[in-house]
Amino acid sequence: MATDQSEPLSLKKRSSQTPPPTPEVGTLDNPEEISSDATQMQTAMSEQAPAAPMVPVKPKPLLKLVPSRMREAEAVRNTWCVTPEPGTQLDDILKPGYWAHMCNKLRPWDVIEVRYEDEEGPFFAQLLVRYVGRVEAAVKVVHFVPLGPVGLDPLDSEYKIKYSGAHCKYRVIRKKDGMVLKDELDTYEIAARWLNEHLKALQH
Repeated sequence: MATDQSEPLSLKKRSSQTPPPTPEVGTLDNPEEISSDATQMQTAMSEQAPAAPMVPVKPKPLLKLVPSRMREAEAVRNTWCVTPEPGTQLDDILKPGYWAHMCNKLRPWDVIEVRYEDEEGPFFAQLLVRYVGRVEAAVKVVHFVPLGPVGLDPLDSEYKIKYSGAHCKYRVIRKKDGMVLKDELDTYEIAARWLNEHLKALQH
């Protein structure tokens, strides 16, 4: 009797089944490689994608001043001229309380010209009024020009130039006896020039 050498049925069924495929790169069994592949694909697509068209920038429209916004300066602000007392400093003028007696005249945006005459440090300043209260006003320096004295000859040690107020203005005074040689000179420079001419005349 011949022996049946065929395999059992259960073994035949198992051997007939296709073995599971070996995982390849990029399958679910390798999620990190999937992410890397996707990133590389996105990078390649972005490099090949055409650039977005440039949107032209519209120029800003030219602004034009309307006539109602321009008037004569005299119609909207005042210009004042101030001659401070001798010994006044610029810091004094910038204090709001300095203008206490003038607040009824001043208005914001008014311009104040300061003409200060003093033998030690004359100057010209232009101020702009920014605020006016009942007994104070705030001003801002727009322009400041120190008017330094003009150099004199060596013989000037015997004389001095002194500012004596708005009426007598600058005086040329001889020191040894206090005699006023000349007065009513408008500026220090004019007085210094007069003294120079006087000294030259004495030498002849």
